[in-house]
Amino acid sequence: MTEPYPLVPSYPPPPSQQPARPRTSGADLAVSWLVWALLALFDAVVALVMLFAGFVTGLSCASDSSYGQVCTGAHGDVLWVTGIALWVLMFVATFGGMTMMIVQTVRGGRVWPWSVAALVTVVIATAAWFGYLFAVS
Repeated sequence: MTEPYPLVPSYPPPPSQQPARPRTSGADLAVSWLVWALLALFDAVVALVMLFAGFVTGLSCASDSSYGQVCTGAHGDVLWVTGIALWVLMFVATFGGMTMMIVQTVRGGRVWPWSVAALVTVVIATAAWFGYLFAVS
């Protein structure tokens, strides 16, 4: 019994200092969240304009024949279905972009590409929808 405490476990040495995660720059965060706020404002305006445009053309079908091409047959259905699809795309792009911005902020990566990609996606889809609206009217 030469050892006073024979059952004492031996602990491993402490881990070496881990390198610090890279931090996202303040300018990157500021630009990214500014672009995201612009995207959210753009979404709100587009959603209201789409709702207004859809109901105005839909309500004027019964009394005015100037929108006959938009209101009759497949054009009216395609207009509403693509409008709903655009709303879904705007929701997914806005909140998916925000989620990826938060993930990249935590990881220390660049954030601005996600906010710009979300904005570009919504702008292109909105331009396509309004282009179709003006083409059939």
